[in-house]
Amino acid sequence: MRVHVLAVLTAFTVLSVLRRLTDAVAAPFGVSVKCDSYGVVVEWMATGLSEQADFLLELKADSGENVSVNTKDLRYNISDLLQDTAYNRYFVKVKARDGGHESEFAESQIFSFNYLRPTNITCDLEFPTVELSARDGKLFVEFINPLHLYRDTPALRKLKNSDTLTYTLSSDKVREEFTCSDELEKCASNVSFPEEQEEYCIRLSGRIRQTRVRHTRPYCYSGTLYPGPPISTILIPVLVAITAVLILASATAFLVKLCETKCHECNLSKFPRVLEDKFTHTLLITLEPERVEIPRVEPAVGIPILPETFSNITDLKGRDEDEDEDEDVDVCRSSGSSEPDPSCYTDRSHMYGTGADLSSSDFSTGYDQPHALPEMSL
Repeated sequence: MRVHVLAVLTAFTVLSVLRRLTDAVAAPFGVSVKCDSYGVVVEWMATGLSEQADFLLELKADSGENVSVNTKDLRYNISDLLQDTAYNRYFVKVKARDGGHESEFAESQIFSFNYLRPTNITCDLEFPTVELSARDGKLFVEFINPLHLYRDTPALRKLKNSDTLTYTLSSDKVREEFTCSDELEKCASNVSFPEEQEEYCIRLSGRIRQTRVRHTRPYCYSGTLYPGPPISTILIPVLVAITAVLILASATAFLVKLCETKCHECNLSKFPRVLEDKFTHTLLITLEPERVEIPRVEPAVGIPILPETFSNITDLKGRDEDEDEDEDVDVCRSSGSSEPDPSCYTDRSHMYGTGADLSSSDFSTGYDQPHALPEMSL
């Protein structure tokens, strides 16, 4: 009897084991955690599942808080599930569920944003892009404040206003530490080098609370640390001056045009309204300036006759009379005789008249007086 009962129990156990092996669901594998400055993603792989299969994901923290979610995908962003990232460590467990059957859990490695805690994966923040400039013998560094850039990410969750960024500028010959508060939009600092170099290279690293801001690549500046003023400091004043001159010239031209228009309207207002065009408000007649002719006036200046001039004129007159008499005698002799023809004298008497005629003539009074010299004018 006992042997029969033992045989039944053995058979039942074997059947149960066989059923479990037949209906077993393969567990996920290759669970990995990927974290960066903006979040944390968990990924895994699974095989032998139907289309209705899904996965149960559990997030466990050192603080004892556990969070569970379901998904059909092979990856899940757990950034919103992370709360106190500054001090906690986490790991993830994933199992598959298919047709009412479940697989075993597969676990990820331990990860944390706290670089002071021993973990398998330490999540860091990336340093923002750094800008370099030189002035007064120093190398100036400027970048966006990570406290503002990463405020809404899991790494800086529950950030306090008193929290600051502590960062280090380092090179082969210098190493200095600075802080940047939450009040600043950009962090800025400068560093001096002990000697002049052809190229100045630095690296930056920092931390916010217990979260590291990862080392940057080397940032290098080539040239002197005493550069001249930038071109903008010269170009901008020149452009402003040119613009001011153009504005002043335009304003002057506008005022001149306005004054001309006002003067034109003022002149038109002095004419009767009947002479103004109703539509164009201009005069219907064209006024031309009157031409003024200036007469030419020559001054009458009397030239005095000196005694020598009067005697010269008298001599010339006597000489002319003698020449006339000689011409008359020659004419009378032209008949061929040596004596003049008496008729010549007779003919000439009618020109001057006889002595009686001259004595009784009114012209005698004209010869009793000296000749009046004509008045000459220039």
